[in-house]
Amino acid sequence: YHTGPNGSKASSYFAIEYGNYIILGLDTAYNATNWYMDGRITDSFQQGFMKRYANSGKQIILLTHHNPIDTLGNTTNDLWTDVTSSNGLNGAPFMWYWGHVHNGIVYNKNAASGPDTLARCLGNASIPIGVGQWLKNTNIDFFTKTPLNDGTQNNSLRVKNGFATLTITQSGITENWYDQSGDLCWTN
Repeated sequence: YHTGPNGSKASSYFAIEYGNYIILGLDTAYNATNWYMDGRITDSFQQGFMKRYANSGKQIILLTHHNPIDTLGNTTNDLWTDVTSSNGLNGAPFMWYWGHVHNGIVYNKNAASGPDTLARCLGNASIPIGVGQWLKNTNIDFFTKTPLNDGTQNNSLRVKNGFATLTITQSGITENWYDQSGDLCWTN
């Protein structure tokens, strides 16, 4: 636990270190705006927490609820600035996973997050989703689109939900994305 607001010992953010990697989980809802739709990190507690790892020389894997770029990958937002500024990590993280947008999306180096951050939206775990045809663009390598096909009329436009696994070893990371049936859909 880390000391949080008012000297509390519990917090809603964390760090896990393993080898050359640091997994940071941040609370983007704590300072969120627009009825909690737009995540922010503007409190001194989380800013100080990020600064502890800013110059670690390790690869940072960031986990947040809110997205740092728009759904199409065209622009960054205030959360991106909060994290990458000198008040935060003072640079871009190696990987960034979020789930606010209810789809599974793998962004590539053309996205607003740039070539140094592997940006991933993993919001397709539970809420029913449909095929996002608008996600076919040069910023995106993969998005969830496997039809559910469960035989019911109401689900004819739905796609399978999914999840991802990261296997972190001393020699690198393997990333696998699966649909709800356990079928491998994408790997890196």
